[in-house]
Amino acid sequence: MKMKNWLHNSFLLCSIMTLCGLMACENPNKTVAGTAKPYFDLKGFVQTQITWLNQQQPQVKKQIRNESKLITKTLAIKNWEKELHMFINADINKAALIGTYDITKEGKTIKYTTKEGKNSVKEMIVELGNDKKVAKSVKITVGNDNVLFASGTKLSFQCQNKGNNYRITTYTIDGFQKIIMRDKRPYFIHAEVL
Repeated sequence: MKMKNWLHNSFLLCSIMTLCGLMACENPNKTVAGTAKPYFDLKGFVQTQITWLNQQQPQVKKQIRNESKLITKTLAIKNWEKELHMFINADINKAALIGTYDITKEGKTIKYTTKEGKNSVKEMIVELGNDKKVAKSVKITVGNDNVLFASGTKLSFQCQNKGNNYRITTYTIDGFQKIIMRDKRPYFIHAEVL
């Protein structure tokens, strides 16, 4: 029970700090009205996946590692919005972020790299499906660093084409938190949608 509480508190703290970092801009959810999104629409794609997952209610095989202890469970996720919120928060289509990422395209892969150190999303790599409109996989590097707190997280998900739609099959959250005067706390979550 103690391990479960520590894991829950650690994940909650990381989520709050990531959210705070992403909300540091004036209006982080606002995009320029009437214009196409300049970057891959991660938020829209993840919300589409959440709708599908809420309808299907699949089982998930979830691995959680905390302080070198690996726990594996098969369970049903009750709140997919909460489960995938770190991916939604990593969306870079916010008015304050437009123009702050370099874009590199190679085949079906698009790489977004921050030009500014203040951006919490440092890099996002999107591999598109055959139609070059929907993500087959996404890898995101998020980091925040100041005198009191440092964190780094690598987010990723893989999708498979199921009935002409790419559906999330696995996702991973691998990161750490470091608060001043405390040890670095790593965390790892890997889930397979069954």
